[in-house]
Amino acid sequence: MNKIKNILRILLTGIIISNISYSANPTYSLKAKNFNFTSSNVLEFDIYLKNTSSNPTLNFLEYALGQYMFNVDPAFINGGVLTYALAVQPVIAGQLPAIYRPSLPVVHQNQLRIKNTNGTSPGAGPIISSTGDGTFVVRMKLTNSVDFVRCGPGITWRNASSGGIYTKLIAYTYNPGGPGQNITNPANHTSKAL
Repeated sequence: MNKIKNILRILLTGIIISNISYSANPTYSLKAKNFNFTSSNVLEFDIYLKNTSSNPTLNFLEYALGQYMFNVDPAFINGGVLTYALAVQPVIAGQLPAIYRPSLPVVHQNQLRIKNTNGTSPGAGPIISSTGDGTFVVRMKLTNSVDFVRCGPGITWRNASSGGIYTKLIAYTYNPGGPGQNITNPANHTSKAL
């Protein structure tokens, strides 16, 4: 009888440990990069998302939704009026399928806002790459009614500490059939200087 109890304890311990190891949210990096002034009043840039988990096979990152928000330095705007739009999308290996790309960009005061309008179901979302730059999300185009003033970073991620609407990532993790999990961590959001 004690032998059976010991075997059951070992099995139960193994199950608990395996569930704990699978329950961690994947880690990621979110980058705004490749800033390119196509003219003195037009700026294009790319957004990339990369799975940085130490074991991406175990902690895969299945994309559900994302909203990508930026603050724009008023000095950079130079008193102009901004227009925010999707740029012509390049064909890049490993990009998010078009249906999952964020759409409907909006300028609100000195904020740039864009989010997904199409959600996915668990098991149906794209898996975010853990190699190279990661997965290309979208190329954005910012147009100003006057020339931009090239000062400092110009554009920075809008995170929860800013209040209101902020950058957020939702992913399906290890809760099969369950809702997406908010995996947002502002420490993982970077922006290359202009």
